Amino acid sequence: MVKFVPTVADNSYAPDREDEKSGRSFNLLFIAGFVHGKGMDIVLRSFEQLKRSSNGVSFELTMAGDGPELESWKQFVSDKNIPDVSFKGHVTGLEKHNCFLNADVLFFPSYYAEGLPCVIMEAMLYGLPVVTRPIGGIPDWVKHNINGWVSESKDPDVFAEGILSLVREPNLLASMKHANLKIASENFTPDKLREKITQAYSSID
Repeated sequence: MVKFVPTVADNSYAPDREDEKSGRSFNLLFIAGFVHGKGMDIVLRSFEQLKRSSNGVSFELTMAGDGPELESWKQFVSDKNIPDVSFKGHVTGLEKHNCFLNADVLFFPSYYAEGLPCVIMEAMLYGLPVVTRPIGGIPDWVKHNINGWVSESKDPDVFAEGILSLVREPNLLASMKHANLKIASENFTPDKLREKITQAYSSID
């Protein structure tokens, strides 16, 4: 079966080498429009569970994007007094680059009608493992325990435990990083997309 890439990832700021992060908190990144179905509920409730659990790991969460549900989720974090959550609003360019660069995983448990979201392709360019659900075109590119962690569940506890399982296996995280750097460099850059389009047209009689 042919896997179609509906658009191209912006690699303007993507790092040219695999920079190792110094010791710090484990940073989860969510980037999406704050609309129903994008998974903000799963992300924030999973993070609340991670912060509440006595697991010896320091977690941070960056939430980037805007939309009609942004203020209600900000209020949720305030009401629940959940620490270490940063809302960035809509991000582009260097600010978006820094979000990816400072993250350890992309947390995108969407149950929206997705194709293949640009944020997943962009995250792969940075070597980020992707914690997600098998929606739309996502399972064509994100494979469980190969380059990400995938579950059909919507249970925040399931995702919290899945993230903890990745933290406990740094070698697996490292292999996911290498896998995503390879996948993205071979499929999602503008040069590769132009090449694929040229090949497609060349095959037409």
